[in-house]
Amino acid sequence: MDAVRAALMEHANIIFGVPFFMLFVTVWWSSRRDKNAPWDKAKYQHIEANASRIELYASSSFMLFSCLIGVMLWAALKFTSDLLMLRVEDSVFVFPPSAAVWFLPAIFAAMFLSVLPSRWLVSRVCGKNSYNDYYAYLGYKHGMDYTRFMKRLSVLCAVPIVTFTLAAFDSYIRVTHDTFVVNDLFSIGERHYSFQDIRSVYVKEAYTDEDGTSYKPNTKISFKDGYVYNFHVSMTQVDFEQQRKIAHHITTNLLPVGNVF
Repeated sequence: MDAVRAALMEHANIIFGVPFFMLFVTVWWSSRRDKNAPWDKAKYQHIEANASRIELYASSSFMLFSCLIGVMLWAALKFTSDLLMLRVEDSVFVFPPSAAVWFLPAIFAAMFLSVLPSRWLVSRVCGKNSYNDYYAYLGYKHGMDYTRFMKRLSVLCAVPIVTFTLAAFDSYIRVTHDTFVVNDLFSIGERHYSFQDIRSVYVKEAYTDEDGTSYKPNTKISFKDGYVYNFHVSMTQVDFEQQRKIAHHITTNLLPVGNVF
């Protein structure tokens, strides 16, 4: 989990910056208040009295459907990723993205997909007219058409969600009999390294230094062109035992023993 978090932070500007920018643009774009016309409070006074109850139902149903849809999306994305890896041939080891990677697109997508079922449920409980009047009340009170806001936000955020998902599907590492292959997130195609291109393989067990700071086990593979693959900062699900197997496979195939640390 720490490795996935570190790998995501490398792309934090894109992963988190783009959605927040789109949220700001959508809020501005969906503003609908006519500043010359005051808000007609009397028109929605009956809704204002029941707003807290409708809001409770709306938020509860939204959270319920978000969790249910999010879990189903996460399972579907993870299953699809594992299924795609089965199609990779001529590999001794193949490692898809960690299961934790799929939480990000699943959560964002579930937030938008849960809007319609939650609205349907609340309209059934509170009455369709009351629910529609409630959103009209919010629109006039806060100066925003919430229906238009959600539609535009869904369209805008669909682009980074789909882009990240497709990039993650194409993110993995694999090891053949004589090649280490890396396909990083947002990279264009695979990066192939012959075992002859490897400068060193660094395998470090877990340890605690003199100050009492504990360090987790890790493996690093350094290449002659300066590139270093650090399993501790990786989106792939490779535990330390599997890292040791990869290191052993490399060291027994063409790599000089003196380059293993």
